[in-house]
Amino acid sequence: MSLIEDLKKIASKISARHHYVHGDKGVLEKWYKKLKDLNTDTKLKEVGRVIGLGTIDLSWFLFCLGKFGLKDVKNISNTLLLDNALLDKWEQGKRKLKIPNPRMIATLQLWMVYVLMIMSVIGGAKISKHKNAVKETIKEWFQDEEDKIYDETKNTFVAYQTKLQPITPWLIAELIAAEGVNLNQDSLHCPYKDGNGIWTIGFGNTRLKDGSSVTANTPPITTEEAYELARWHLEDEETFFDLYCYSVADENLTVRNTGEAFGLSSVIYNSGTKFIENPNDRNHKERFALLRKEYAKYGAAIPDSVVAELFRKYPITDKASFGKAWIDSHDPNDMASAIGLYMKDGRGMHWRRWLEAGLFTGDINPQDLLECPIKGMYEFYLYVGGTKDALWINTGNGLKPKKSTYKTFKDWLNNPQKRDPKTGTLTPLACKKVKDFLPDDILQECLTGQCEIGAPVFQKKQKVKQIEEKTYTIGYEDYYLSAMDAYKQGDYKSALTILELLVADYPDNALLHNDMAVIYNKTGEYDKAIEHVKIVLYQIGDKSQYGSAQYNAGVAYENKGDLNKALQNYKLALTNGNKAARGAIKRVNKKIKKQQSKTIAFNDGVLKIKEKQNVANNPFSDYSNDDYTA
Repeated sequence: MSLIEDLKKIASKISARHHYVHGDKGVLEKWYKKLKDLNTDTKLKEVGRVIGLGTIDLSWFLFCLGKFGLKDVKNISNTLLLDNALLDKWEQGKRKLKIPNPRMIATLQLWMVYVLMIMSVIGGAKISKHKNAVKETIKEWFQDEEDKIYDETKNTFVAYQTKLQPITPWLIAELIAAEGVNLNQDSLHCPYKDGNGIWTIGFGNTRLKDGSSVTANTPPITTEEAYELARWHLEDEETFFDLYCYSVADENLTVRNTGEAFGLSSVIYNSGTKFIENPNDRNHKERFALLRKEYAKYGAAIPDSVVAELFRKYPITDKASFGKAWIDSHDPNDMASAIGLYMKDGRGMHWRRWLEAGLFTGDINPQDLLECPIKGMYEFYLYVGGTKDALWINTGNGLKPKKSTYKTFKDWLNNPQKRDPKTGTLTPLACKKVKDFLPDDILQECLTGQCEIGAPVFQKKQKVKQIEEKTYTIGYEDYYLSAMDAYKQGDYKSALTILELLVADYPDNALLHNDMAVIYNKTGEYDKAIEHVKIVLYQIGDKSQYGSAQYNAGVAYENKGDLNKALQNYKLALTNGNKAARGAIKRVNKKIKKQQSKTIAFNDGVLKIKEKQNVANNPFSDYSNDDYTA
């Protein structure tokens, strides 16, 4: 029987007996299933799980090999383990080195090679099966090493922003419930005038990313684009930033749960910080004027230390009623009652403040808004009577939200009805709900409980990135795409010509200036690239474009040879979300170290030359003055 035939026979027997150990009743199967179903919430546990599965498979293989293979085919075992050319060669080598028991040592060495080969095959199969987890683990290991060089989010606004970003969909859901939507026959969001006669589009947006105001001629946009515009306004303006500032000033003011984060964000989005501090207070005015200057300078990279210092210099001295409830008491019922004092802006504030109060106390869950009909909050307000007394109770010492109305609201969501304000007649409110206007992927995040503070931030997919870019080019997308096509083909001159025309019409479009900086870096005109970066950072101040702008500045300074400025800009870019800057930081750090080494070597060389010259001019220069004192 040939060696190949013997190997086939062994393989056949092992395969036939596989169920003995590894079947449903196999002695190792229960451990295998436990490991396979193990919840690995960290990368380290996932690696351990893969190694454990590989070890069980190896144990099974060796067991079957010993029990069913070698005992039946001794000739193959002799060939593999006892009598082959490799074994003879290793034995001769050990004899020359006068190693005791050379045959046994060579045999053990051969067996070890076989074990390693088997483990490599099994391990390779397991790694292939779990390649994504292994890949992420390896990336994480390298990431840890790079984080030793620079931790981009530590002690900056980014960490707090990341904590609150998952609640953005809830804030947008509230906008949809309050503002409603205006669709054309193609189900696109088209411009409309709001209650104050201001042109609006999407979910209450009056301004586009290019800095221009919405007009009657603004092109219709998709639901995804409407969501992105709303997200941009919420996250890149000052809602989260204001909350962050107070959390730095007092660690007790960090938000405790999703409802509170949602309620506080709603208050600040609608009214700024005037409900927290007296808006006319000198400390409040000067502190936030300086804070906003620093925010414009750093973007999300603003350090905690800068914020803390300004609060130390300008402490909170004149709290508003809601500010006292939040800062001094932090009791949800006190906060709910205090917010009821701020309803001077008309009937719309009656239900908005009532909604925020319910979020603080937990009587309303953010998820309830997903089931709310379009403009449903106002319709519910009319349903319960259309007066403040329907939602609030006057206690004599102030107002507190009517608890029973929260239950009425939840019942109404199951069967929404519309009340005619003149006749009082109720009719079914047949219209789409808020959840119908959230992008599918965002809605899934909400439905699966991932829109909670501290949850992992929604990872941007390519489609989302394309939508973000498109919302910067509403109305002139074709021109912009032609510029990008020219850029991709290496025709930088044509790309610049188109972008310059667009910038002339839309001078506040941060994306256009960033694209021009990219192209000027390609053409070697680094000073022009830096000029456009400065326009983004110091004139437009669109925080969402800071990461790209600072990266472009880093590229320009690196090519100009100013490595320290390049490193500074790359670090800021990374903090502001530009992950490509991580590799650039590592690269520039190496360049700086190399440059420092050359400088040290050069200085050492100069020193040695001077020493030689001194020796030539003064034969006693190698000796100390103490040896030759008079």
